[in-house]
Amino acid sequence: NMIDRGVVFQAGDFNYHRFFNITSEHNKAYAKTLDADYYLFKDNNFSKRHMSWFKVYKLLYLLQKGYKWVLMLDGDAVVTNQEKDIIKYVKLDNTIFDIFVCSDGVDSMPWNFNCGVMLLRNSNIVKKFITNIINCNNKLHYFERNWEQNAAHDEVKFNPGAYKNKIKIYNKNLFNHNSEWIFHPCFYQNITDDEKEKYLNIKIKNPRQHLF
Repeated sequence: NMIDRGVVFQAGDFNYHRFFNITSEHNKAYAKTLDADYYLFKDNNFSKRHMSWFKVYKLLYLLQKGYKWVLMLDGDAVVTNQEKDIIKYVKLDNTIFDIFVCSDGVDSMPWNFNCGVMLLRNSNIVKKFITNIINCNNKLHYFERNWEQNAAHDEVKFNPGAYKNKIKIYNKNLFNHNSEWIFHPCFYQNITDDEKEKYLNIKIKNPRQHLF
């Protein structure tokens, strides 16, 4: 049974709590403006893979629950512009695409996207996409970075036909990375949690401030 609304969610363990303390209230408020539900999943005992995978299992759970669409936000991603409606922006009711992401900024290949902010329509192809990522053949992705993101890239890379016209990749800073809309401080691999926290607080106060 389809639930006639969407859902926004975040997921993580105690290492994410410092970020949840900053981001959660803003993302929950954004869910409300989208008439969507909001979930914050916490699990300190998730050990079968790197913690980065926890959100993928929760994403599948919410799709199986029947939400019309899911907006998945990393623990360190925060909505800084409550006015901008992502569902209207991507024209969800009027497009062939099912997965909406931002580029990772490395190159323009059709699998070069960042998984820290993802909007997904609840469709068969999306459920297949997430299931296939979880069941990826390359077990290295379970514990080596970039974890689920590499598994997602592989899934698209090795099945290009399946996802043609299904995944829409936007500019890397539109609703991810150094965005004025959904800010996600993962600009470089070795960014520290202290730096992330500092940048999050700056951006929440002044979304238009360019950090670099």
